[in-house]
Amino acid sequence: MTTTMINHQTTQTTTIPLPTYEPYSHTVPQQLTLSPEQLAQRTAELLAETMATTIQQQQQQQWEDSHILVNDYMSEWLEAKHDIDITQKTYENYEGRFRNHIKPFFEGLMLTDVSYQNVSAFVKHLKTKGVADSMIHDVIRVLAIALNDAVQVRNLISKNPCDGVPLPKIKQTKRRPAVTDMEVLKLLEVSKHHHYWIAIPILLATGMRKGELLALTWDDVFQDEATKRWYIRINKKVSATKGVHTVEYFTKTPEGTRDVAVPDSLVAQMFRYKQETQHNKRTYVIAQRKNDKMEHSRNFNRTFDEWKRKAGIKRDISPHSFRHSFATILVSNNVSTEAIKRQGGWRDDKMPNYYADEAQTGALKDLCADVMEGHFKKLFSMIDDDDSPCADSCSSICVSI
Repeated sequence: MTTTMINHQTTQTTTIPLPTYEPYSHTVPQQLTLSPEQLAQRTAELLAETMATTIQQQQQQQWEDSHILVNDYMSEWLEAKHDIDITQKTYENYEGRFRNHIKPFFEGLMLTDVSYQNVSAFVKHLKTKGVADSMIHDVIRVLAIALNDAVQVRNLISKNPCDGVPLPKIKQTKRRPAVTDMEVLKLLEVSKHHHYWIAIPILLATGMRKGELLALTWDDVFQDEATKRWYIRINKKVSATKGVHTVEYFTKTPEGTRDVAVPDSLVAQMFRYKQETQHNKRTYVIAQRKNDKMEHSRNFNRTFDEWKRKAGIKRDISPHSFRHSFATILVSNNVSTEAIKRQGGWRDDKMPNYYADEAQTGALKDLCADVMEGHFKKLFSMIDDDDSPCADSCSSICVSI
């Protein structure tokens, strides 16, 4: 096929051959069309991708231009945290980890230069110095928290170099035992004339922490009008830092703020104590002898140690051991984990069983064995073949039982 082009200036004609096409043996796809809604969505997606790329490039340039030293950042971070979202005691712990371990190792290093390899070398350095494995975990945790803020809050670095760094395994430490019933009776006997003897019944019945006990006021004890059930409201704790005792109006964890249901017998003891021992003149349940002030943590510990000595208790128990007793009693009586968590102020489902004394919850293992014994007897009684090895096993088991 040809076509003719006429040149108007020269009146000549030019013939241009046109290409020929072979017929397609397959279907030619039709042009893709988008609805207005789809087009708007695709436009928004492209715009978001473009903005994300631009922001990433700007952040990368910001990180490359940053000249913040690790130690300068850590010092600023600690001061920003101080008395804002960490307590004075936590601040002192963090500051000590930084001053004694982090600061000497990272001296002169830029924040943007800290890498996975640097942190790994830091762990090995601490290990070589003979730093305890548990302390290494604490130091790296402080560094990781600070660098996590550098990533997520301030956009100073692209990722946390502490992520994935292997840490030494911590050996399982021996947990303090729960207080036994006999020890409770001995402690009650030797403390019955003391001005805060009520501490023993309260610790046992509620499992509260020592700091929560010392912050307890009589306003925290109340009765539900509908159910007539008595409760103790726990919403604060005493904190001791460098000999200074303060009441912090928050608990160790969010779950620690709770209303603990208490038995009527404990309530009766508490109000008898309030009238006969405190003469209705104290604000705090555990108060000083001569002043309407909370008792200091150190004095309370000293008093408890004196009670132990008089009771002849040699085991390493403390006021916190009653928290173990609390969990032990409830676990042994098959109380649900959720109920124990709510009463004890625990977050993790594992904590009630962690606190339970294995020596005193051995009956639960015996119960498991008894259940399996009944199941085995039922199972093997279904075997009629005397020649079966299972039958012989059944016979030997039953004889031993």
